[in-house]
Amino acid sequence: MKQPASRPSTVRTETYVETRLEARKETRVEVREAAPDRSASPPPRDEGPAAIPTNRITFMDIHLATVAVFANGRQQIQVDLEVWAVDELGFETHLTDEEKKSIRLIDYRYPDQIVPDSSQVPPSDYRGWASQTFSLGYAPFPGPAPEADRDRHRDGLPREIKDFETRYLTSNGRSMESLVVAFSVLGQDGVTYRSNGTKLVDGHEYNLTGCDAKDRIVSPQAPEHFASDRFVLTGLAEGESNWFDRKLKLWIGDYAGPSLGIRSGECRPGGILLWDDFSDSHAQFTGYAGPASSALQWHPSIAYPEDLRLPELVTEPGDERICVIELCGRDNFYPKPVLPGGEPLPSEMTVHMIDIYGTDQSCRLRLVKRKWGFLEIY
Repeated sequence: MKQPASRPSTVRTETYVETRLEARKETRVEVREAAPDRSASPPPRDEGPAAIPTNRITFMDIHLATVAVFANGRQQIQVDLEVWAVDELGFETHLTDEEKKSIRLIDYRYPDQIVPDSSQVPPSDYRGWASQTFSLGYAPFPGPAPEADRDRHRDGLPREIKDFETRYLTSNGRSMESLVVAFSVLGQDGVTYRSNGTKLVDGHEYNLTGCDAKDRIVSPQAPEHFASDRFVLTGLAEGESNWFDRKLKLWIGDYAGPSLGIRSGECRPGGILLWDDFSDSHAQFTGYAGPASSALQWHPSIAYPEDLRLPELVTEPGDERICVIELCGRDNFYPKPVLPGGEPLPSEMTVHMIDIYGTDQSCRLRLVKRKWGFLEIY
């Protein structure tokens, strides 16, 4: 009769122990979830309103006129920079003059690397690249331009107030590396905004939405230098008299006309002279004029007698793309001039030119003995 009375006590005891074990298991799980994972990297900094109430700049983009440039240090890539700004209340506004002056071209991949301004003294570059705030006036790289994207709007929304600033890029060929170009603006709020999608606040980098202008890649190309057979000298005539003035035209191309315009030209020395073997007064000599020049230049160290009556430059349409060589013959060039230091009178010269793309070109010219009224490229 006593055995059945002990069973309920045994049941209660087992139930109590199981409940305590389950409670301990649950407690352990909760503690394990709450413990921090000290091996994980820290979370990204908050870019929201708690960190900075309003981004001064909300959109940045780059529009390239060309994507290549001859690496001659003169030809430029035009870089148009688009910036959207808001005031402290979030209303559209323009950049201040100080913010515009703070704009710098940078490397998208290494945004701390600034492409230096070529006007700095001493001049410097970043991997061969330099920037300018003004155009040097050389023709852009030949070839198709990138597709126009200036009318693109962020999220398809139009924008009434926005700023466009223009900068330029040159390559000196020191490093023939492409550049993924970006730019930075120091806002009036003290934040540096960068078009690679980041901003700097008190030395810390944050992500910046709406300002990631990718794939703006520019590349340097080796400039083309032409051999002497690509230069043409026209206007020579046979049977010149003892006194003549002949305007010759020097260009790059063929006899049909210039294939490449010349931006500037200079003869070194400024003129050459050659006397007849059998006369002290029978001589031929040259002057020159660069493209779009208004006057002929002569050898600067020679005093030409007044009775030689040196000709004046006669310009014609198309002269802005060529060099003019004025070839003259006289039978009264006496006495022979003497150069400083007793140097011999030159009968050969180099014509130094810069073509419309900013590349240096040159050819050699000479007067030939016993060939009256003749000048040749060699």
